[in-house]
Amino acid sequence: MVKIFSSFKDASVFSRSLAIKNITQQIKRRGNTWEVSYTDGTSAEVINDHDLRKLKELEKENKILKSTIEESAQKLSYEKNVEIDQMLSKLAAEETEIALASKLENQRLDEIRNTLRGYEKEAIKIIEQATNQLEIVEALKSAYSKKFGKAEVDKITKQVTEQKICTNCSGDGGIRGGCPVCHGSGWVSDLTNILVYKAKLFSQNSE
Repeated sequence: MVKIFSSFKDASVFSRSLAIKNITQQIKRRGNTWEVSYTDGTSAEVINDHDLRKLKELEKENKILKSTIEESAQKLSYEKNVEIDQMLSKLAAEETEIALASKLENQRLDEIRNTLRGYEKEAIKIIEQATNQLEIVEALKSAYSKKFGKAEVDKITKQVTEQKICTNCSGDGGIRGGCPVCHGSGWVSDLTNILVYKAKLFSQNSE
């Protein structure tokens, strides 16, 4: 509100009276007059009620905004948890697959080791038999020489087929058993020359 006075003195007195009542006021000069701008109690109450409504509206908007943010955060958290669960499930499946592949590979290696042990035992047996046969041959040769005369033993070369570890895949059959040399078996056939002994006896009279 504005009140106009012809003198500064009157305007000043009115302004002080408003100040005593805690009413905001301001003096301005306009030409030959003085204006006192002020807000009366009724206007102040209206402004306060208006501000209160605004505050309540802002509070309501803040609650809605807060609720929206919380819902969005929960949704994002849920989606993130689902994504993490899917990732963990995938890793667990891959770990299981790797463990299974490792188990199968270990089983295959065990089979190869057992096969090698079998061939080793067989080779030792053959060597022992050959050694015994040589001892028998030498004993017979000595006995026949003493009784009948000289004896000779001819060496005859004979080819036999042996199973050997595939050098292309080192015996593991290659990736998924795809070795082109052994076709995934880990073994290859090889022709080997061995010596076969044949004895010839000569009587003492023939010398």
